[in-house]
Amino acid sequence: MGRGSWVAQSIAKLSVDANGKNGLEAGFDPKNVKRYGLLIGGQVDGFGQVEWSHLAVSNGFKFYDGPWAKHFHYDDPKLAETIQWISGSPIWS
Repeated sequence: MGRGSWVAQSIAKLSVDANGKNGLEAGFDPKNVKRYGLLIGGQVDGFGQVEWSHLAVSNGFKFYDGPWAKHFHYDDPKLAETIQWISGSPIWS
């Protein structure tokens, strides 16, 4: 998942600043966003099911190996990559 991925491009296109420019247009103002293409809600839970899990899973992340698993894969580089992608998006910079 990079800034050039279709997901990033879709989020950028759906995000619009106060001047009506979307995130793909020159002059887009990320400090004055009127509508976000993706809004992370901030639900408090251990799995991030609403906020980031669908993005992490689509990037190859797996929470655990199955029922009664004793290890959660929060140390998986795919999860770190996804969280970095979310936090590093130019929309939130």
